[in-house]
Amino acid sequence: MTSFLDGFRAAEDKNSFLRIAGIPFHKEGPDGLTMHLVDAAITSNWQIGTASPAFASRELVYLPYPGKMIAERETMTFTYVSLTHREDVGLQDVLKVAS
Repeated sequence: MTSFLDGFRAAEDKNSFLRIAGIPFHKEGPDGLTMHLVDAAITSNWQIGTASPAFASRELVYLPYPGKMIAERETMTFTYVSLTHREDVGLQDVLKVAS
């Protein structure tokens, strides 16, 4: 997935890159109307800690990560719209449909 994101960022013609990758520019919506691809977003997130239920308490146990354990995660989302619906679809789901 990282190579796809890097390729998309580097592509001079983003539409052609998506077409060659097999990303659909149209899909059928839940009401039968055609939904059109209008946006592609890449988001970066960093998990800096974890929280889990504590034993015999209503509080969470919070464990911040040491600096070396903090890792970046990137996701890509495609937004499709029709007159009546909007759907945000992750890159992995779009690639499943494309293959």
